[in-house]
Amino acid sequence: MNRSFLALASCLSLQVLPAFASDCDDGVAYYKQHNYPAANASFKRCMQTTVRDINLIYYAALAAQQMREFERAKMLYELVVKYEPKSEAAKLSAAAARALSGPAEVATLPRETWVPFTRMGSHILIDAELNGRPVKMIFDTGADFSFFSEQMLETVGMSIPDRPPDGMSGGVGKAGMQPMWKIPTTLKVGRIERKNFRVGATKIPQAVALLGRDFYSGFEYSINDANNTIGFKRIGSGSSTESAGASKTPKQAPLGPEGSTTVSANGTYVYNVPYTGNSSQIIVEAKLNGAPCKMIFDTGAGICFFTSDQAAKVGVFPPANAPVIAVAGVGGGSSAQMGSIGTFRLGTLELKDVPCAIGGKSVAPYPLLGQSFFRDFQYSVDSANKVIHLSKSK
Repeated sequence: MNRSFLALASCLSLQVLPAFASDCDDGVAYYKQHNYPAANASFKRCMQTTVRDINLIYYAALAAQQMREFERAKMLYELVVKYEPKSEAAKLSAAAARALSGPAEVATLPRETWVPFTRMGSHILIDAELNGRPVKMIFDTGADFSFFSEQMLETVGMSIPDRPPDGMSGGVGKAGMQPMWKIPTTLKVGRIERKNFRVGATKIPQAVALLGRDFYSGFEYSINDANNTIGFKRIGSGSSTESAGASKTPKQAPLGPEGSTTVSANGTYVYNVPYTGNSSQIIVEAKLNGAPCKMIFDTGAGICFFTSDQAAKVGVFPPANAPVIAVAGVGGGSSAQMGSIGTFRLGTLELKDVPCAIGGKSVAPYPLLGQSFFRDFQYSVDSANKVIHLSKSK
């Protein structure tokens, strides 16, 4: 193999010993087979030499990230950027390193914390503090920002400022896009306290405030219904958010064409679903009665939600005389008809007759994957690798 060699820890050695070269090749082969533990171990032996092919460094970083060794992965990604800044691998590495770093402020936050929750219907309800005053909030992966209504702010002695809005916001609800103000506050959830944190505020009534993805940016999180806790772990911290009763790290199992199914240490299946999107949305690829459909993974949605147009595009329609239900979100209240999806597949996980709401108004670009799909599952979101892990107790 013709390799351009780069110094990793020293510029003194300019050769790769045969045994280590074999480890490098083995690492690549194992990685392509999705055998990440073996790949990571091979790359660690391979990296005992002091010179490397740029592609090997990148593969080593990927393997380390798969094994949740985030500090090592970040260091290797940064080496790729340093040595070949104009390469495609460098572009990918730079993005990966940024994701592992999170916002600069995150480094000062706790490595991990656990937050108890209760259920309000199908919503996940947590206790928080806004400027030192207790508030209830819905843990909402579908919300770009953390939101409070004008009335909620008044209960803690705050108000919407007398100035033009900072932008527009919207979600499910007939009000559509509405003016939004960003207000600096101190918001605390568990041991995570963010100062000068700008929450969104609207004049549209809301039942409960929303804890959006901007608050826990830089953290991985897991939902454990066995003991009603959310575990937050800072990306790259190397610590664990496993709480009592949570599944341990899954061992490798055969991969499917969409994501994979693994088996946890306690014998339960773990469904690993890749996602795309930016820091404000988790977008997954589902199949509804065999039709592909992008959806937003939304813990704040009590039910899977489609506008009439979104449902029609994938051939989902409410039955005749379907009951009408109320739906509400940042965009206010609206109504929709109850429906059901016969076969609902997400990654390797397939469920039958999943309830959904069809109709109403929404400014979201895709339908919402709500609690009616994953309510009975424990799940964690691996922000570094962009994978959702869902498991179900025996």
